[in-house]
Amino acid sequence: MKNRFVFSLLLLLLLTCSCMEKIAPGVRYEWTYDFYNRACSYLSLTAFQGAYGAFLPIDGEVPVKQLRLCLDITSFTSDMLTSDAEYSPMYYSGYTSSSDKDIEKHIIEYIEKNCQPRYLFGDLMNKSQTPEIRISQRDVQIEYRTDLCSGIQIFADQTLFGKGPGEDLTDYYRLEFYEPDYIFLITKDKEVIKELNRMSVREFLDYAPLVFPRAYLYTGKIPPEVQEKSLDVSFTVKISLGDGTVLSGKSPSIRIISGQ
Repeated sequence: MKNRFVFSLLLLLLLTCSCMEKIAPGVRYEWTYDFYNRACSYLSLTAFQGAYGAFLPIDGEVPVKQLRLCLDITSFTSDMLTSDAEYSPMYYSGYTSSSDKDIEKHIIEYIEKNCQPRYLFGDLMNKSQTPEIRISQRDVQIEYRTDLCSGIQIFADQTLFGKGPGEDLTDYYRLEFYEPDYIFLITKDKEVIKELNRMSVREFLDYAPLVFPRAYLYTGKIPPEVQEKSLDVSFTVKISLGDGTVLSGKSPSIRIISGQ
């Protein structure tokens, strides 16, 4: 978990470089791509505490506005891996599906038109024969899914926001995206709209989007039920696919409080 926290902090540094920045003058970017398309077979739900990509495992009480429900939609679980393979839902070479060349073509076009490469420890800069031109090489790993996301529902086993156990809480929650490095809003027509950052669940669904590989659910409001006391609550998230399949994930019991 310590490694995950360090990695999350590094991701936060990456977010300071917007994809929409002007391409740096005097640099020619050379891109290579590794795509990972996976079937939407499993929804893994993990709870963390933190904000802006810096997440820690929950240890005791967590302020409700710092609670993050991490949703991984993927084609495998940790039980399906060999004992010597480290489980990570991102960039694993196994359990991939056939490439969708149209989606990959549109992603490449979007990146090379709008995005600067993102580096943690410097890029590979080589002097070309023209002194004023530098060549920046970048290998980009991209996870994507091809299933339509037709619905997202959030439930709790306790009353929150005046909604009883089992009532839909979707209007009180938002989505944010930090991982993988490049994650796009792609429509059912395979159009790449933009990079995903933060938006309400309803706003996301209005695009008739394809499923995201990973997202974090959070609320920016404090439920009245925890204004003066803590509350032990378990969350269930259901994601409906275009073919009628419903993926479901459930969190362990989490003690939430109103503190900031």
